[in-house]
Amino acid sequence: MKPRKLHVAGALVLAAWVASLGWLVRREYFTTGRAPGEHALYALVSPETHFFRVLQGSQPIGFASVSVDTSATGVRVSERYHLTLSASAEPRNVRYTLDTELSPSLALRHWVATLRGDAPPYQVSGTMGDSGLAAVVLTEDSVTHRARMRVGNSLPLAPWLVRLAATRRLQQSPEVTAQLLDPLTATPTRESLRLSGQFVTNPVDSAEYVGAADRWVPARHDTVTGWMLQADRAESNLRLWVDGNGHMLRALLPNGLVLERTAFEIAQLNFLDGKIEPVRLRGFEAIAPASPVPSDADIWPTLLAAAPDSLIRTDAFAATEGALSRADTLRLLARSAARDVPGRDWLQSRRFVAMARSLGIPARLTGGALAHDGTWTAGCWPEAWDEGWRAIDTRAGDLRPESGQRGLAFGIACLPMEYEPLVNLLPGPQS
Repeated sequence: MKPRKLHVAGALVLAAWVASLGWLVRREYFTTGRAPGEHALYALVSPETHFFRVLQGSQPIGFASVSVDTSATGVRVSERYHLTLSASAEPRNVRYTLDTELSPSLALRHWVATLRGDAPPYQVSGTMGDSGLAAVVLTEDSVTHRARMRVGNSLPLAPWLVRLAATRRLQQSPEVTAQLLDPLTATPTRESLRLSGQFVTNPVDSAEYVGAADRWVPARHDTVTGWMLQADRAESNLRLWVDGNGHMLRALLPNGLVLERTAFEIAQLNFLDGKIEPVRLRGFEAIAPASPVPSDADIWPTLLAAAPDSLIRTDAFAATEGALSRADTLRLLARSAARDVPGRDWLQSRRFVAMARSLGIPARLTGGALAHDGTWTAGCWPEAWDEGWRAIDTRAGDLRPESGQRGLAFGIACLPMEYEPLVNLLPGPQS
């Protein structure tokens, strides 16, 4: 009798073990919609937080942080920027946050990008749906606009680097194609990046306060193996130095800003206390980008005009009735945009772009430098294609002269962070 009881007990234990194993398999691969390979990719992400000095040329202008966290449902990448921009008549304080949620397969689920500071609040959020389409919401100055945008498999830069490292392409590929998402405009772009091999560097790991110097200084350096990625296009500023987990060590961003990984105290406390000094980093000389020819993104419906696309198209046709040439059409659209959105240049510019695209005319928002009294000041304006890019003055309802401005950032949202750092790269207008 006793052996039979032991057999029964053993069978019950085995059955319980099998049931538990089945429950775990169900939880991992069926209740969350996850496939076995997806779990392996998700498990390769390293949760970390890093801090950065933000430089414009050799001058510190702020600080930043990037945090990567994992949870039972995926990965979250949080980015924080605190900047002081000085290319306009008055310095601007900018606070930029970007939170990106990824699935266990490191695909985009949701993002929220927010700008605050010395300008009206601006926020873009997106939630992925089927077939690479995202439901996107833009909120600016208490006005909300909703659109469905095709973003495909693209990701913002920092999450894309995490996915790149998790898929082991840093170690295996001499060249990669980055499908990058601009979270402020919900626009995807493709960038071909060359990997320049491994290097060893020594970023600051911790800091100590030195009373005699009245500042935080490096206390300990780490030894890190990394890879350099550089854009193939000669006119692109993008250069990245990343560690084996896909976390940035240094970066030259498309808007001309430089990030350098360091300790929290050096990045943030020294800057907030005014204890800043010029820093020269070799290999971080930004360029003034050249103007690209029209792309698909220049004719897509835009998120940036707060009106339904059908209404924009109707207004554009009505405004351009009787136009005899492309130049006439552009002038009439500029005058219509100025009437529709009086007194707000950046909103007029966005409406012009939306109306031009609704008629099939490539158009974009361009940020750069405007000549004024022998110096450059930062500005933003619309451009449209007429056998070449033509700058538009919506306030005057006319085309801008060929001289007097220099475009530096293209296809943007007319936000200062996107173009003001590039203005300081230029010599004077008379140089």
